[in-house]
Order: sequence, then structure tokens, then C-alpha cells
Amino acid sequence: MKQLTLDDVVGSFDYSAKSTADRFLQSATSVITYSVEFYDKDDKWKLRWFEAKSESEAVGMAKDKYGRIQIINTYISDKTLAEIMELD
Repeated sequence: MKQLTLDDVVGSFDYSAKSTADRFLQSATSVITYSVEFYDKDDKWKLRWFEAKSESEAVGMAKDKYGRIQIINTYISDKTLAEIMELD
């Protein structure tokens, strides 16, 4: 019987350091996933996600896609659009 090592049980550790400045610059240039809640033209509640650089751009994308809508709430999602799509 083989004795288990710490790497076998926990897995390898990745201690590669990443500069705070590098992380900030990477997040500042990337797009953000916004969650937009709205009523469509048939007064049906909908929740859709959009990748945009600003909240107003996300609202504009929703209006372009769904036409005349009434915005209820817009907030920054804690997940990326790819992660959200994987949940479905």
C-alpha cells in the first residue's frame, strides 16, 4: 500500500505571485458582466446578462435587443457571462 503525500491529498499549491498593479490594470481594461432586470413590451419580467464596459452600455444593449423596455434594476454580476452560461 502506497503512503499518500500532501500533494496527493490536497493537490499541488500554486504560489505564483501576481502584482496588485497587474491585477488592477487587467480588470480595468476588461469588460464587466451586468445583470439587467426589466419588463418587456408585454409586461413580462426578464433578467438578462450583458458584457459591457459601463452600466449605461449594458442598458443600451438590452434596449437594442428587446426594444421598448422598462428597466427595474441593473447591477454588476459576481460571475462572468461564461460562468452563467455554464450553469444552464
